[in-house]
Amino acid sequence: MVQQTGISLSHLFRYINAQAILPTDRLLSISRAAKVHPNWLLTGEGSPDIAPITSLVSEQQHLLIDAKSLVHSLTLAEQLDLDYGYRMSPSAKAEFVFALYHAVRHESQIYGNHTKFETSKALEVYAYLSSIQGEIPRRMILNTIEIMFKAAKGDLPEKEVRTFCNYLNTAIKNVYNHQAIGQPYFDRIGYSLEPDTVEYVDNMITEYKKSFLFSDKPMHILDIGCGNGRHLLHFSKDKHVKITGIDNNATAKRICEDYEKAGKLPKGTFVEGDIYNLPFKDNSFDFIFANAILFHAPFLAESTHGVNQLMLELRRILKPKGAVYLHSRYGSGFDPFPFFQLHNEATIQLMSKKSGFQVQWFKKFFWNDSIEYIPQARFNDWFSTLLTRTN
Repeated sequence: MVQQTGISLSHLFRYINAQAILPTDRLLSISRAAKVHPNWLLTGEGSPDIAPITSLVSEQQHLLIDAKSLVHSLTLAEQLDLDYGYRMSPSAKAEFVFALYHAVRHESQIYGNHTKFETSKALEVYAYLSSIQGEIPRRMILNTIEIMFKAAKGDLPEKEVRTFCNYLNTAIKNVYNHQAIGQPYFDRIGYSLEPDTVEYVDNMITEYKKSFLFSDKPMHILDIGCGNGRHLLHFSKDKHVKITGIDNNATAKRICEDYEKAGKLPKGTFVEGDIYNLPFKDNSFDFIFANAILFHAPFLAESTHGVNQLMLELRRILKPKGAVYLHSRYGSGFDPFPFFQLHNEATIQLMSKKSGFQVQWFKKFFWNDSIEYIPQARFNDWFSTLLTRTN
């Protein structure tokens, strides 16, 4: 080892006994000489086996990102605990740091540079983890990155994939019930639509009604993941439209049912339910409005679970020639904590074909509290697409 790395024997022993540190170039030389993965050498996470690094960053960048991400995550955890007085137990703090580290590292490797999370992002990660009850679900959620890669390659039994998707769904549901996330989030996005959003949505609905001759009879719209009901309130102004909203968290239920009691929404508008098992009969809706819901379901091309299961449910409850409007995050891959699936033209085309939909149009957007079309979008922006049922 001394001969292959150029490190003195005494320094090598001090490093092994945690009495000295080594610069990244020497750590790389050790990993090559010992034939172990540099990430494992630094963090102890994952497999020690050498595996090709397929991302855009070099091995040395990997090490620098790992070191900075770990320090940043430890600092964030301490700051959050101090600012909010959570008084995390050692095990809870360890899990929190683990999740933060992997989230920061995951995003840093995509960009090829160290990414820093704000305290607000750390708070989301904390709320996400604290919403998960039970040892097995927590272990599975904490290993989201590994599970997603295994499932994508077909190396995970379908039963485990289904269990993982259900745990993700429950965790996301509970996040919106968390006192630091749910109500503040609904307050932040507002309870009415921006004028340009109103114009965009109205034009789309009008165009669809003309295309499918719905203008002479009420059109039944489902707002899936209706949240604080701001789209429901807008749709309810059209007397030729029947509306139904569905969400799975208690905060959304309370807000929407208060609207019903106040006469702002028709009674029975809100339905509590799950995206993977929608409580509606076949062929129930003319139009499904799905704003910021698609990214909650993991995309596993070869699996019947996750986003493919969601799309089949949407097709089941949609009438022949009905349409689905999707507005979600644009990009490749996923964010692990909290979980968000990114989509692009290729994944939308693939999942549409598998579930019996045809893509009518696809547009990318910058997210700036309004809908602004652009020809080219950057990583992690948004898109809208309209799908029609093929038969």
